[in-house]
Amino acid sequence: MFKSVKKLFTDKNSTITFDPDRQCFEIDDHAVYQIWMSRILSITMLFFSLSRYFKFDSPNLLFLALSIFFAIMLILGFVNNNASSTIALDQIKSVSYRKSTTSATGSIRLNNKTRRPLYHYNLSQFDNQIELFKSHGIEIKEKSSWF
Repeated sequence: MFKSVKKLFTDKNSTITFDPDRQCFEIDDHAVYQIWMSRILSITMLFFSLSRYFKFDSPNLLFLALSIFFAIMLILGFVNNNASSTIALDQIKSVSYRKSTTSATGSIRLNNKTRRPLYHYNLSQFDNQIELFKSHGIEIKEKSSWF
């Protein structure tokens, strides 16, 4: 049991392949688990901040602000994120990524305004995957580093 739980939290590169018969990209990674983990953490923090807000006799604005923040994060987590493992070519609007010296993160923007996160902890496959998207006519956007 511990091996299966540990397997959920290991870093796994997004392995992307293209299926020419179905005209779709197939993505193999742990994005589903990471998205659900952030949703569970948002629900937990929302619960604790609301319980702290109602515990005091006088309203505490800090816990009210935290409750509002985590409620917004939870709603955006359900509305904006997509974790499907197959994405049709005609559903993709663009691919954006940010590359650092040790890793890269990116996302596939879909036509229905959701995004599919991509994770790259080993940069050896990253350039090949960007070329795979370019070869199928998908717009690539490189984001600048935060620092």
